[in-house]
Amino acid sequence: MWETITSGKTWEGHIINKKKNGDLYTDETTVSPVWDSKGNIIQYVSIKRDITHELEMESQMRRSQKMEAIGTLASGIAHDFNNILSAILGYSEMALRGAEENERLSSDIQQVLKAGNRAKDLVAQILTFSRRTEGERKPMRLQPIVKEAMKLIRASLPTTIDLVTAFDPNCGPILADATQIHQVLMNLCTNAYHAMRETGGVLTVRLRQQDVPVGMSGGLSLPPSASYVVITVSDTGHGMSQETLERLFEPYFTTKEPGEGTGLGMAIVHGIVQSHSGIIRVSSEPGKGTTIEVSFPLCIEAEGDATPDIAERPIGTERVLFVDDEEAIATVIKYGLERMGYRVTSFSKPMKAMDYFHQHPDLFDVVVTDLTMPKMTGIELARQIHQVRTDIPIILCSGYGKAAYENQGRQVGIREFVEKPIHPSKLGWAIRRRLDRSKKDVRTA
Repeated sequence: MWETITSGKTWEGHIINKKKNGDLYTDETTVSPVWDSKGNIIQYVSIKRDITHELEMESQMRRSQKMEAIGTLASGIAHDFNNILSAILGYSEMALRGAEENERLSSDIQQVLKAGNRAKDLVAQILTFSRRTEGERKPMRLQPIVKEAMKLIRASLPTTIDLVTAFDPNCGPILADATQIHQVLMNLCTNAYHAMRETGGVLTVRLRQQDVPVGMSGGLSLPPSASYVVITVSDTGHGMSQETLERLFEPYFTTKEPGEGTGLGMAIVHGIVQSHSGIIRVSSEPGKGTTIEVSFPLCIEAEGDATPDIAERPIGTERVLFVDDEEAIATVIKYGLERMGYRVTSFSKPMKAMDYFHQHPDLFDVVVTDLTMPKMTGIELARQIHQVRTDIPIILCSGYGKAAYENQGRQVGIREFVEKPIHPSKLGWAIRRRLDRSKKDVRTA
């Protein structure tokens, strides 16, 4: 700067200064020389503007764009992975039915199915960021979700950290999205692990049901004794200062080293808990560990709304047109549906499927199509099919979530959605449900 202005030129740039209280701030500064009548520099004029807040906003915007890019990448990877899982789960389900008399083989295949379903749940977690829609919420008990999360956490903990769990088997159901509850648990336990990874310690996870007294509602308007299901995650780590506690739920705030965290974990936890009408409480002191309680309001479990067991197979004789660009999926779904009694014609190329439907428009009772396919999407395929036959029910399958179905699918007459990876039984039930509804609509018309 001095080299520039002493040579008679104007200097522009950023200067970091310190306030009286010691805080640093950034100025956008312009310094220009002033000459006397003889051409000598006699003083300098400096114009400054505090841009600290602008720089912080730019930094947050870059982080936001980075997370959006990661979400887009994750969404694409998850789509391909869901296709692979569809084949793994589909063929495993078919193999299990053929191995019912071989106890050892049946047990082995069940383990493959179990691992595949865990992978499916992990993909759903990855997609939580990239999706812009609310997950499906239904009455559920948290015991299976917490136990599954603990299996994943246990595998990632070093031997210097003990995991202690205590689950009340009598906890009632809450209205929740299972994937988001799983994410809350993983984020809380991961933070607890980071607080103890250098010194070791004890990670304790409890699940219980309790009444929340007046005055402890976290700002919510609750009856005098509201029943809640409470998840408690405690660690014996380094704890947090009051200053950290006050900023704990701020997006992008983190005490981790660069590259170890985005600062979004606790912000996500807070958002999920709030969206579930829950309460979150944190208690911590430096050197004395941290305890976080997350409470979700109890709900009345709906009766008669249970999803049929995957071991139960729907029975049908209707004719199905199935379209998916993954040949392995088209093959396994055709095989699985045919074992339930359906008559299936499958295509891995949507253009050929459309040509065949044009030639035989009355040959099918229902159409099942993937969303993302080359040359023609499932939405476009449905639109063209309904131009030929407006009465035929169409089911959309996708690993991207319900967004496209809600935004575009309904506009072209799609009335059913099945999330990938596809279980043949799960799809069979969707087909049965849609066909029965279509018959009911015809009778009442």
